[in-house]
Amino acid sequence: MCGNRLKPILNEVLDNLLANGHLHGSPQAIENLRHISASSIDRLLKHERKSLR
Repeated sequence: MCGNRLKPILNEVLDNLLANGHLHGSPQAIENLRHISASSIDRLLKHERKSLR
């Protein structure tokens, strides 16, 4: 998934993961994820996308 598609649903996904106990992290790290840009998501996922090809 690209950053442009992931960014709009990221808050909902984070809420779901937190509510169901599947995500554990500092409040600051979770807040940083909530404010990450689509281009930063793409940079962070670049290696993963290459490995899936």
